[in-house]
Amino acid sequence: MTVFLSGETPAGFSLDPKRDLDGLEAREIEVIRVPGVTDTMMNEPHVGVLGTLLGAWLDATESQRDGDRSRPGGDGDAREARPIGRTGMQAMP
Repeated sequence: MTVFLSGETPAGFSLDPKRDLDGLEAREIEVIRVPGVTDTMMNEPHVGVLGTLLGAWLDATESQRDGDRSRPGGDGDAREARPIGRTGMQAMP
């Protein structure tokens, strides 16, 4: 499962799918930080960054089918957003 997360997170925050994602369950969670907050992440200028990251994620997912393990948030992606964890219990900066 991949979550595009906006907004501020308190120190020590960890994403718990049962608590934070209406009880959804996943073996692995990737969190990609995006600028804005819930009410603004779909508006300019934040939606442009979200669109870029979503496109990179889709490209990376397609590449994984071909054996490439690149992920969005690396070199060349928007600096405001980056992957921050692959499990529901990792702390977020």
